[in-house]
Amino acid sequence: MLSTVLLIATLGAVDAPVTDVTVFSDRARVVRTAQLSVQGTRDFELCTLLDSVDRDSVQVEASGAGVVRVDLKPVTDDELPVSEARALLTELEKLDDTLARAQGEHSALEAQQQALQKLAPATPTGDPLKSAPRLSSGGWSAAVGFTTTSLEKLQARLRELDEQQRDLGEQRAVLTEKAALLGGARRRQGSKVVATLSGNGPAKVTVTYFAYRARWSPAYDVQLQPDTGQVLVSFAGLVSQESGEDWADAALTLSTAIPATATVFPKLLTWKIGLKERFIPTPVPMTEAVRPPPPVPPLPGSSTEVDALRSRLAVVTGQQAGRATRSGGKSYDFDSEEVSGALTRANQKSRPAAPPPPPPPAPMQVREASAQRGGADGAPAKAPMAQAASVEMEEVVDVLGARRDQVRTSPFSLSPPPSWVPPQLPPDSATGAAGGYDLSWPSLQKETVPSGRGARRVALFAQTWPVTTERKVFPALFPEAFLVAELKNPSSTPLPGGRANLFVGADPAGTAQLKLVSPGEAFTLPLGIDRAIRPVRNVKVVDSEQGLVSKEDVSEYTVTIELANPYRAPIVVRIADQYPLTDNKDVEVKLLETRPQASMDKVRGGLEWRVTVPGSQKTQVSFKYIIRRPKGWRMQQWEEQR
Repeated sequence: MLSTVLLIATLGAVDAPVTDVTVFSDRARVVRTAQLSVQGTRDFELCTLLDSVDRDSVQVEASGAGVVRVDLKPVTDDELPVSEARALLTELEKLDDTLARAQGEHSALEAQQQALQKLAPATPTGDPLKSAPRLSSGGWSAAVGFTTTSLEKLQARLRELDEQQRDLGEQRAVLTEKAALLGGARRRQGSKVVATLSGNGPAKVTVTYFAYRARWSPAYDVQLQPDTGQVLVSFAGLVSQESGEDWADAALTLSTAIPATATVFPKLLTWKIGLKERFIPTPVPMTEAVRPPPPVPPLPGSSTEVDALRSRLAVVTGQQAGRATRSGGKSYDFDSEEVSGALTRANQKSRPAAPPPPPPPAPMQVREASAQRGGADGAPAKAPMAQAASVEMEEVVDVLGARRDQVRTSPFSLSPPPSWVPPQLPPDSATGAAGGYDLSWPSLQKETVPSGRGARRVALFAQTWPVTTERKVFPALFPEAFLVAELKNPSSTPLPGGRANLFVGADPAGTAQLKLVSPGEAFTLPLGIDRAIRPVRNVKVVDSEQGLVSKEDVSEYTVTIELANPYRAPIVVRIADQYPLTDNKDVEVKLLETRPQASMDKVRGGLEWRVTVPGSQKTQVSFKYIIRRPKGWRMQQWEEQR
């Protein structure tokens, strides 16, 4: 009994909140920090980690004290973190008191509002034999003004109370969920990090580990500022995680790197060649030499206090403590022999089967005869030893988050390693969008990312880039102009691809999918339609007849495009049009002229002008072509995909 009391006295539970998080494409490196005072050699319970944490990645470092030993003690469903339960219940009680006061004030104000709404002028009752006195409207204006002003104040306060109650209700729902988790309704397996520290004075202790089920993806906001001729590029990351723990007020770093996970080197065994012995490579089980954890000391607080806390948590969450209810209404006791036996059997089934033993060597005379006998082409046949040596052993992949009690096998092969193949990265992940670059960005401020609450937008940077804008018009196909921006990445680091929201001033212009942009690389973004620029296209046709013997019909087409600039500043416009083509040898199409000179695509018959239109002025482009065909031929047109 005395040793138990001393053990409880030496174990101190400290507060180690999450302070720094580095988020990768499929996991996160979490850092918890605790400030404590060390006097001599003591054990400190730093934090409790859920099953989403890689136990092999846990590291404890101390500044101002020495780390003697670190133990990861398993947490069962029956254990209750007493200090956390006390703090949670205290917070719930304060929240309930605030909510009760808000509800009481809301009820009182509703009663006042109903009383004010019932106010109305009424005739005074007197002698029924006398005529009713006349009503005086002299005080009606003051009464109506008082009622209106009072009702406006009451309604404004009622709206504030409604919003306050809604916020308090959301906060209480979060706390109730945490209470249910602490009370055992939805507890999962985990580990307590207990560190033995030695020192004399204040110390700073950090716990670092990898947590799975976390990710992020790049996102952009690109806003064109027409007045300045620049574009504002805002880069952010959409961070989400379901690790089971909330990251509250933590400094985030978003990275595109792939954390290294291979920590076990292959082992070269003795390789002998002879007649009596042969070497057949087989997977060698490599079990981790894990020191068995010491007996788990009881948590602070008596069993009576723990039972009382569980009862209060059960009242808050409306559930039975110590039991979990599955679908169908049946309850399961985690302490029962039936459930514990089922869990044991499931654990045994989940263990990988041991590798089969190597086959026994063949008799001496059979191997010698095989070695002396040649193949069909006269070449010496391979001995069984050579055949076995040429077989590559199957590589056993270590699954992320695998249990420590599973047997791990080391891949080994006598064949040369295959050519390196880059990993296939999901295109929608941050690593895939970065194209293999190892990039990282710290968040501009501390962020809170709760577990299982969807993605949170984390701002990384906002930069102003120079931009070249131009309008593209297709007068024959569309009556308005398309606004296009050409940007160049001025930073010294690449930018990963991602979805971009486009804006022209304060107006949204749509979305675009950006690709990886290298430093100094130029790329083009569509910014929607500029409805202020409307080209006017006119076509003039002159038909004539030519030839003395064989008559031909000749049609001369003159196409004129006018474009007005409604802005004060000059704009760059790229005008695209086309003339027809033909494969018929009896029909001739000839382009006569373009004004001004246009770039031509003779394969498609395309014409393009790039002109600068001065502010508040017009410009005009034109082209002329003829179509010559036999007399009386009726021409048809169609579109051909090239």
